[in-house]
Amino acid sequence: MNTNQNRAAVAAITLRSIAQRLTHDQLTERDEIDIGKQLIGVADEFDAAAAERSRALSASPLRDAERATLLVRINDTLRFLGAPGDWGYGTRLADLTLELLWLRQQLQTAAPKASEVQAGA
Repeated sequence: MNTNQNRAAVAAITLRSIAQRLTHDQLTERDEIDIGKQLIGVADEFDAAAAERSRALSASPLRDAERATLLVRINDTLRFLGAPGDWGYGTRLADLTLELLWLRQQLQTAAPKASEVQAGA
């Protein structure tokens, strides 16, 4: 399980625990403070996961040829891997598939539009 999946699992467990506590009729002030602290912790986990995803793709901008080659190789690998669930969620190959899907989306999003390439030519 990768770091983001671990964070998501911890957040889900914490949220379930909070939900169970909220179903009780008699919450003390201490309970409310505890729940507030837990919710802040969950928000921190989501912030940390978002920060991990916001890392740069590379130290320097990718050239168009590099981006194109990466996309071809990633697409070939994804065709072989199929869906993450094909390998069993939580396995290393499922994690790899998820990461490659995310990376492909980032590369496609970062690709210059045809009009930008023509304007720069």
